[in-house]
Amino acid sequence: ESHIGYCCSAILERMIFMLSWSKTFILLSGILYAFVGVYCFFQPIGALIGLAWSIGFLVLTSGIFGVIAYIQLPKEERVIWGLLVCLTDIIFGMTVLTFNGTMILSAMLPLFFAVTFIIRGVFALIHGRDFDAFITHKSLFRISCLIQILLGIVLLAFPQAAALTMVYFFGTGCLFAGFGKISLWNDLRSL
Repeated sequence: ESHIGYCCSAILERMIFMLSWSKTFILLSGILYAFVGVYCFFQPIGALIGLAWSIGFLVLTSGIFGVIAYIQLPKEERVIWGLLVCLTDIIFGMTVLTFNGTMILSAMLPLFFAVTFIIRGVFALIHGRDFDAFITHKSLFRISCLIQILLGIVLLAFPQAAALTMVYFFGTGCLFAGFGKISLWNDLRSL
């Protein structure tokens, strides 16, 4: 029985230790989020470059895994537009990660989204008919494809404004996340 008490005490001590580290981690991550959010507003070009590189890495990785998944699919289940989207992701990711020009890099992020939205919208419209049996609201699906294409065209027309808007939205999101985590840390302090 004393052995059980010792085990419960050790587990309780470990949980308290982990809670302490969790609270510290929550506070530090909240401060980091808030710092990134403020940075986005005061250094939008620097934030855009960092955002572009981060998205470039994620998109490159996603594209590579998408091609691997495409190759592993049985031939009758492969859809060519899925492969084209993955190849577009790979090209964009490699371009962003190897390019250092600030102005061009800042324009590439909205251009990538523009091209991706247009390609995905067009191919979804074309190949969406193949999946008509699975789509319950066909007209709503087609409208969403058209909106996606229109959004891509707007991003193509105004890439600099779109880039700045992306940075400010990202910064705002980081500020909310940071203040939310700091508020959570404040609530957990009493535990």
